[in-house]
Amino acid sequence: FPALAARAPVAEAAFLLAVFGAFREIARNFFSASAAFKLREDLLRDMATAQTYRNSLAPWIHAAIVTVVVSAALGFGARSFIRSMQEWETKQEQKEITEMGEDGLFLLNTPVSATPLDKRSSKPGQRQRPWYMRFPGWLLRSSGIFRVGACIGYLLPLLNVLDFGEISISLHPYPMGVALSQPVVDFMQNTLRMRFLHSAYSNAGYWFLPVWFLFIQLTVRNKRAPFFLRFHSSQAVLISMLLGLPQQVFFSLLNPWESGLRVQTFMYFAMVSLFFFVVMLVVYCCLNALLQRTMELPLVSEAAKMWAGGRE
Repeated sequence: FPALAARAPVAEAAFLLAVFGAFREIARNFFSASAAFKLREDLLRDMATAQTYRNSLAPWIHAAIVTVVVSAALGFGARSFIRSMQEWETKQEQKEITEMGEDGLFLLNTPVSATPLDKRSSKPGQRQRPWYMRFPGWLLRSSGIFRVGACIGYLLPLLNVLDFGEISISLHPYPMGVALSQPVVDFMQNTLRMRFLHSAYSNAGYWFLPVWFLFIQLTVRNKRAPFFLRFHSSQAVLISMLLGLPQQVFFSLLNPWESGLRVQTFMYFAMVSLFFFVVMLVVYCCLNALLQRTMELPLVSEAAKMWAGGRE
């Protein structure tokens, strides 16, 4: 019996199983290591390609051309609309004058003094005030606080349009490279430190209403403030209100996170165009505010003048 047990193939079978298991583990580890090494090579190649593509101007030029074309189309459409409204008003006036007959022609040809009455009465009223009451106003006008205050209101449209810039970065349609709006968004958030203000504005909720009403009362409704301060504050509020329409269209109606690739590409170019248009518009408005000048924007400036009231 011991001799038969020695000739049994149990030891050989166990040895073969051990060798098979060892080779199987070696093969499995080899294939996993090869896959990891291949993945590393692919990542390094993609990073090198992305770095090269980052310096390429082709996608930037493409997006810039679309931005300029869309901005020009918006400006041409607004001017055409205003021109048509002015022509319609002129025709209505001519129609009313024609219906009035000779009385209408007499009123049309009668010269009217164009000197505003408020200019005649404002200066004597200011001179009648004592010097200690006129000194704070002179100090505010000479120190430039009113000019800076006229620019503060334009933070509101900048904070609203910053959402379009951030979302346009995530909707970048090209497989590599950076979005056209990313350098400007990074500059606004990191260099200008607007990310803290944007975060506070986004998370304010109903707590923003007291700040809103305080801003309206101090700048827009305050008749003692200079006209250019009331005008630019009103215009900034109106531009911010107008941005609510594309926000509802992009975020509620189209929903970029659940739409297709074509819709996302369209939304990318639309958001980039709107972002740069509003940023350049705010810069232009701030330059006019620093120079204490009003401006003529289609529809917005007329409404801002009506809301700010007349000059005092």
